Amino acid sequence: MITITKEFTFDAAHRLFGYEGKCFNLHGHSWKVLITVVSSHPLNNLGMVIDFKNLKEIFQKWLDNNWDHATILNDLDTDVIEFCGLMGFKCFKVKGNPTAENMANFLLESFNLFLPAGFYVEQVVVYETEKNFVTAKLVR
Repeated sequence: MITITKEFTFDAAHRLFGYEGKCFNLHGHSWKVLITVVSSHPLNNLGMVIDFKNLKEIFQKWLDNNWDHATILNDLDTDVIEFCGLMGFKCFKVKGNPTAENMANFLLESFNLFLPAGFYVEQVVVYETEKNFVTAKLVR
């Protein structure tokens, strides 16, 4: 079994709905995401199971279209969602607060839908800041 890890970055705002502290305020981060994919395929004639370029095409496209330069909000945060809509801001709604933990779990569950047979996302690491990160792992 081979694992392949690719790093991605994007910039996005978020806030924690109902939180009592600074993170209740709308604020942004330069996020970093590490996606680890497992393959059951043997190495091809070039010595790889999948080209890093293919992972970039799959995952970076989704991140660019959905989270990059977006405001990521709890789907219950209706006032801010409405404001974003009125202003024409890019907004992405998630169930629960857009914590690094919830975002990592969301990517872990969602990104498997984009992979070809014989591959699956085993782990997602989300860096909210340079010093703060979470890891979500697939339990099999």
